[in-house]
Amino acid sequence: MSRLRIRISWLAILLSGGVSIGYCGVDARVATVVLDPNGVTQIPVCSGYVTTVLFPRPVAGIVGYGLTSDPASEEGSIQYAHPGDSGLVTLRVLKPDLRVAYMTVLTGDDLYNFALVNSPGRAALSVKLTEGNRQVEQPEPGSIQLAAADAQPSTSPVPQVTKEDVVNARPVYHPEKLRTLLELAKEAALLQESSPELYAGYEERKVSNVSDYGDVTATVQEVHRFPADDAIVLFGEIRNKSVKPIAFDPAAITIGIGDRQYPSAFIDCAPKVEAETAIKFAVVGQGDLDGSRAHLALRNTFRIQLPNFHVAPVPSPTPAEPANRPIANAGSIKRRLLMASSHRKGVAKPSPSPVKGNKWFPWPWSHAQDVSKSKTHSKERITEWIEIKEKRSS
Repeated sequence: MSRLRIRISWLAILLSGGVSIGYCGVDARVATVVLDPNGVTQIPVCSGYVTTVLFPRPVAGIVGYGLTSDPASEEGSIQYAHPGDSGLVTLRVLKPDLRVAYMTVLTGDDLYNFALVNSPGRAALSVKLTEGNRQVEQPEPGSIQLAAADAQPSTSPVPQVTKEDVVNARPVYHPEKLRTLLELAKEAALLQESSPELYAGYEERKVSNVSDYGDVTATVQEVHRFPADDAIVLFGEIRNKSVKPIAFDPAAITIGIGDRQYPSAFIDCAPKVEAETAIKFAVVGQGDLDGSRAHLALRNTFRIQLPNFHVAPVPSPTPAEPANRPIANAGSIKRRLLMASSHRKGVAKPSPSPVKGNKWFPWPWSHAQDVSKSKTHSKERITEWIEIKEKRSS
């Protein structure tokens, strides 16, 4: 009986040890990595996972392009969180199409660089970073071997990215390409079924994002996304609620997401909005400010930023020709002279003829004197008549 009890006890110990060994087996999603200040450490991440990284010392700063610490932000590629005065950092992927993002962390006086690689099959749940002399059982500095929970650690090398791969991955920046994307967005309902190869990864959403400028509002009504070309197409309207027309430069329209602005690559919009009317617009955005991919998600709140607009000038009727006073005066003077000449002819009397018969014959100078008096009298009458006419006309 005692031997049976001893056997049962040993069997229980062995079973408990087996359970303990099975429960505490190494999980490939949990790793320990030696920090290397002279290299770049790879950490596999993916959307749907929150990867926790523990540093041996408190983290003083985190920087990296595409990283954001705002929990409500819709921008950036990876969101991180860091409790103050601790060595804990959490990472969450915001863009599923992310390939790689780089992060630099300051701990004490040392900088460490990390490549956050989007790898759904090898994503890590937690990574503990150590420093100091490398032990036999520790991995090499700057390296990490992570795999799925039920898979063995992978030893395959990281694929090398060639120059051709980089060139082929770049979006095409060309006006004709942008116009084509605009037409594809307009006719998506008709062409998407017949030509699915033109809509690889295509997404669209109906929205109502209003930018209010007082008497003018700009509303984004449709958002279309072409991830292969890193392009966003926006449709909407600009409404003028004032009683005067406005004008602006359509080429200066930008795309706004929160407090960040992106340039517009192609615009289809009129430069003028009449009073109390609305016009349609189409804006295509592609890439970031520096020419790289922006990876803008469809869930962002897109708005358009209008440039400074002004009241459009209203064309006035053609003014009448100004009176040319010298010519009018000259015509008036000519008319007056003509009328005076006619009056002169009407009141003129024939000169007296020489006396015939036994009567005396006047001397020539006496006749000339009479004629001169008659002319003087006529000029005085003409001058008087002109003055009367001028008084009446005034």
